[in-house]
Parts: sequence; structure tokens; C-alpha cells
Amino acid sequence: MNPKCPFALEASGDTEAVLDGPKLQQLFSNLLNNAAPYRDGANPVTIIVRREKETISVRVSNQGPIIPAASQDAIFDLMIQLAVKDGQQKGAANSSLGLGLFIAREVTEAHGGTIKAESTEERGTVFTVSLPRQAAHDHGGAGAPARYPQ
Repeated sequence: MNPKCPFALEASGDTEAVLDGPKLQQLFSNLLNNAAPYRDGANPVTIIVRREKETISVRVSNQGPIIPAASQDAIFDLMIQLAVKDGQQKGAANSSLGLGLFIAREVTEAHGGTIKAESTEERGTVFTVSLPRQAAHDHGGAGAPARYPQ
């Protein structure tokens, strides 16, 4: 995690779920590590966790440079990293292999969930993960109820 980045967490509802904790730790670590360097310096990265009917919804958002609409699906592909223009995305890692969001998508889908990115001038960049409260697949011993994020 970026030690200089402030994070704001808002959670509501019962977020207990039967999911693979270590895999979800990787998923959310990747999302937060992706959001931190691309935020503007004035606002925290915001995490909003909500209980829906049969799912847990987690939104990770930041204010900063916008992801072009044409790239909002491609950023989840293997080895994709968007080009950075001079003067934008201050503090962004330049050694990234473009694996973080790919892994986030793979973990989300392995749990039977969905992940999407939306990026607009008005709302900033928002990654939304929706996970079923009961994992769709067996994760080799997973199954203890857990609350996310921890």
C-alpha cells in the first residue's frame, strides 16, 4: 500500500460472506495499489462496501486523471498498462507489468462476481466489484465466513 495515500472507508449492512480470504486480499490490494498513485493530491482513495440482496458491492474510487472510455475494459487484460503523459498521474509506478487489474478480474470472476471500471470527469475513476455472498466455486479449503475488506 502507498503509505502517503489517505484512504476513506464507508461500510454498511451485513458484509459477512463465504469467500476465499487470501484471494480477496490480493484482489483488494491490487485495486488499492492501483488507485493510490493515480489520485490527485487533495482527495483520499474511497472504499465503499455495501450489502446488496445476495451480493457484497465494493467501490474503490479516486479523483485524478481519467481513463479513456475506449480503455476501460482493456485495462483488465493481461499485461496492459495505459501510457502516461508527461505531467499526469504523479507518483505512478513506472515498473508495473500490468498484472494487478488482470489478477483482480480473475479473482473476482473465480468467485462468480463481476468487476468494472468507470471513469468520468465528474465522478473520477470508480472500480466496482460485486461478489456473491457465497462463492460460486470451491477454492481448495476456503469457506470460512469473512468480512471484506478487513
